[in-house]
Amino acid sequence: MVTIYLSKRRLEAFSDAVFAILMTLLVLELKSPILSEANDSHQLMEKLLDISPKFLIGTISFISISVIWINHYNFFHHFKLINHIILFLNVILLLTVSFLPYPTAVIGNYPMNETAIVFYGGTMFSIYLVFSLMKLYAYKDAKMIEDDYIVKSLSLKDYLKLFFSPFLYLVTIAISFIHPYLAYLGFILLPIYNVLPGKTRLKNTTNFPETQTN
Repeated sequence: MVTIYLSKRRLEAFSDAVFAILMTLLVLELKSPILSEANDSHQLMEKLLDISPKFLIGTISFISISVIWINHYNFFHHFKLINHIILFLNVILLLTVSFLPYPTAVIGNYPMNETAIVFYGGTMFSIYLVFSLMKLYAYKDAKMIEDDYIVKSLSLKDYLKLFFSPFLYLVTIAISFIHPYLAYLGFILLPIYNVLPGKTRLKNTTNFPETQTN
C-alpha cells in the first residue's frame, strides 16, 4: 500500500482554530452571580466564594489547553509532511481536548466529588496518551520528520519518557482517593511539568522533536 504524504498547513490551521474555540468556551462557562439585592456587597462576596472552585478548575484547564497547544505547535514544527494516519490521530487528539470543557464544568460544580475528579483526570490522561501514541508513530518516518529528529530505535528509557505524562495523570487519579486536594495539586503541577523544555529529548540514533508533552 502506497503512503500518500500531504502538506501540514491545513492541519495546523484547523488545530489552532479548535484550540482557540476551546479556550474561549472555558471562559464563557463562568457565569455572573445573580443577587437578590444589587447593592448587597456581602451577598456578592458569598456568591463569588461559592463559585471559586469553578474559577480554579477553569484556570487549570485553560493553562492545560495552552500547554497542549504549545506542545502541539512544537511537535508539528519539525514535520516536513504528514500522512492520513497522522491526520486521523490528530483528529482523535482534538476530540479528547474538545471534551475537556465538560469534565471541567462537572468538577467545578462538584469539586470534592471523587467521581468528578476521576472523570477530569481520566480526560487529561486520554489527551496525553493520544499525544504519546501520535509521537510514537511519527518517530521513524523520514519523509515526515526533519532528518535531524529521526529516531531509528527506542530504548526502554525512551518509552518511559514518551508515556510518563499519561502515567503521572494516573498517579494523580490514584492519590485523589487519599484526599481530593492532592489531585488538585497534581492538576496544577502537571501543566508546569509538561511545558518544561528538553524533558522528552530522546538520545538514540538521532533526536526527536522537543515537544514537552510527556
